[in-house]
Amino acid sequence: SILSFRSKIVILPLNRTTIVRRQCSSSNVKPSSKTKKISTLQDIWNELRKRPLQYATIPAVAAFLGLYTNYAGVKMLFYPIEYTGTHWFRDPTVPYGILGWQGVVPCKTEKMASRLVHIVTERLLT
Repeated sequence: SILSFRSKIVILPLNRTTIVRRQCSSSNVKPSSKTKKISTLQDIWNELRKRPLQYATIPAVAAFLGLYTNYAGVKMLFYPIEYTGTHWFRDPTVPYGILGWQGVVPCKTEKMASRLVHIVTERLLT
């Protein structure tokens, strides 16, 4: 995987290959000839031990944000039951308005119920 920062590019290995670090003076300049190759697992471990908090916080923050967005998405599917907000230019068949929201499932109850009745009467009762 490749991590890019403003002043340096760090290439981390996906297997037991080398780490290459290139540093440049500004973000517009291509990396200069200052290249250091690290070839052993001990050197990689030492590199990770220098800044363990930086390397540990990346997956922790990503996991927290992923869980939060999934939680918010499920909540938005089902809540609020009634439309909350202003009713300016609002179509009752869509869950959003100019300044408001209703859960997707509560908004589409009539459509979902009619489909369910159609499926039950056509496929199960025949």
